[in-house]
Amino acid sequence: MRLQHTVNLAHEHALRVLDTNETLLRFALSLVRGEEDAAIVAQRPLLHAQLREMAQGKPQVQAIWVHGADGRPLVGSRFPAPPADLDVSGSAHFAWHRDKLGGVAASRLVDDPQGPYFDISRGLYRGNGDFAGVGSVGVYAGYITQFHEQR
Repeated sequence: MRLQHTVNLAHEHALRVLDTNETLLRFALSLVRGEEDAAIVAQRPLLHAQLREMAQGKPQVQAIWVHGADGRPLVGSRFPAPPADLDVSGSAHFAWHRDKLGGVAASRLVDDPQGPYFDISRGLYRGNGDFAGVGSVGVYAGYITQFHEQR
């Protein structure tokens, strides 16, 4: 009986973490939907501040990103100016959205000095359906395991 309770608790927690990050992702994309890349870059200081504020107090969040159709970052929560060498165009989750397979995609684990994480992402599309990029939220894998180790 106790084991089933633990399994149910773990399942519920994982769902809440993913639901929270899905909400962050949807809101982040709503900030840039309909904007051209140049307009997003021009608004980068304001957008960065908004994304950073969204991520604050959420220890599971590695970063929130919006990447253009070329895979390069337009804006993110982690850095005021995204790293110039960052390019996700070769990732499976980017290809998923570029190929318009829909919904939410998850990446493989990515190594990071603060701990491995995975991205959950959604595609960004223009009003005519053209692919405009990807929004993603990095989720620290260790957050979920640490939460349950403390219980």
